[in-house]
Amino acid sequence: SPDLPTSIEDLKIKVKAAWYLIPPKCYHKLSNSMIRQVKACYSADGGPIDF
Repeated sequence: SPDLPTSIEDLKIKVKAAWYLIPPKCYHKLSNSMIRQVKACYSADGGPIDF
C-alpha cells in the first residue's frame, strides 16, 4: 500500500522530498502538468476529474 500523507503538513513534506528525485531537465514538464491538473480539479467541482 502506498505511503499516503496523513495531513497537509505531511503532504508538503512528501512533495518537497519528491522534487529532489526529479532531474532538473524535467521540472518544466512537471510544473506545466501540475497547472493543468489543478485546473481540471477546479473545473470538476467535486465530480470526476477529466484530465
